Amino acid sequence: MYNTNRDRGIYIERQARELGFSMDYEHSHNYYEIYYLLKGKVLYSVNNFVYQLMPGDVFIVLPNEKHYTHYDGNSECERINVYCSRKSVPTDMFGGIPCILDTMMHSGKIILPKKTQVDMSQLLMTMLRENNHPDQFSSAFLTLKLAELLLLIQRNGQLVNSTTQEGRDNTIDKVLKYIETNFNQPITLEDIAEIANLSPAYFSRKFKKETGITFKDYLNFIRNKRACQALIT
Repeated sequence: MYNTNRDRGIYIERQARELGFSMDYEHSHNYYEIYYLLKGKVLYSVNNFVYQLMPGDVFIVLPNEKHYTHYDGNSECERINVYCSRKSVPTDMFGGIPCILDTMMHSGKIILPKKTQVDMSQLLMTMLRENNHPDQFSSAFLTLKLAELLLLIQRNGQLVNSTTQEGRDNTIDKVLKYIETNFNQPITLEDIAEIANLSPAYFSRKFKKETGITFKDYLNFIRNKRACQALIT
């Protein structure tokens, strides 16, 4: 009996989320998570920074960073996740192309062109079959496919809205912190725009550009998150 894929350091799963499903609790783990959305719409949060994912988007989460997903409950969602340990990332394959590993340096959303989305889906399905029907060669095959996945992302993907402090706009960061602290108070777009010292229209556009979602959706997201955490605790 061969070791499980988790023991080998690379594990792949495909899962559908039915209408009304919610996963609004923060968690972290000591391995990388590469999330690929096949269907639906998802809000993905890492370290209190929120991204909106659409079908064909990739999200990478670094080890030990707190994150959670929020499904809107209005549509079915389906995704494929690749989980891999630090030691399973095939760094020795990229000696001549060190920038390949830039993909694994920051948590964040990656946008892929339509053609690359097709290639990504096919690649992940190949990995999924190898994961579900392992033999003595599966570990090597999954390592090779993980390298191909990282190459595909690096060649054609665009990382957006980095979660590093250097990548955040100070004004938006200030607003996010304000919302986190005052989410249970009445908050309007005009109130927040005044805090940011911007006009409501300009602030609204800027907020959407920086976070990937509207101010109203973000505020509702944070309120739902806190309500679920209160129920859990």
